[in-house]
Amino acid sequence: MLAISRISYIRRAVCLFSNLFFPDARGFALGDARCAYAVFFLSRTGEMMALLFIPLLGLELGLSLWEVGIVVASYQLANLVSHTLFGWASDKVGRRKPFVVAGCLASSAIFWAHLAMSDFSSMLAIRFGAGLAIGAVFYPLIAYASSSQRFEKPVGLLSSMGSLGWLAGDLAAGLI
Repeated sequence: MLAISRISYIRRAVCLFSNLFFPDARGFALGDARCAYAVFFLSRTGEMMALLFIPLLGLELGLSLWEVGIVVASYQLANLVSHTLFGWASDKVGRRKPFVVAGCLASSAIFWAHLAMSDFSSMLAIRFGAGLAIGAVFYPLIAYASSSQRFEKPVGLLSSMGSLGWLAGDLAAGLI
């Protein structure tokens, strides 16, 4: 479970970093649209797989149903805070890509930390951190895609990639 999630976050970080160093002649990084769609797809796939496995892991570690609910809710609360905070910050600064790259790096690190979950407090801290990190990616990415002149149908396709990622995450979790 965690191996697939880790790989997806590493792939998207590598994809975004490659775009920083290989811009085309028009100043627009090569593959930005494909990379944005891949980030959304892979992050939603990993998010859905974790959403399905975290409660099972919590029960396996001996957490009560109430504690499992708090762990799951902490991720959503951190997402709420992070979406609002990083969406506002990227609007204020006027640059989206640094927020997306930083969010990808932070989410890669925090999803590696999932391997250290062993009790309620570690699950709570790591899942809250995951919510903060992954939330830093989404709204700046949506704003970046929708403001780009090279994205003809940016937000609709971006949203579709997220939904496809949720579907893939469900199917992959079912296979595991």
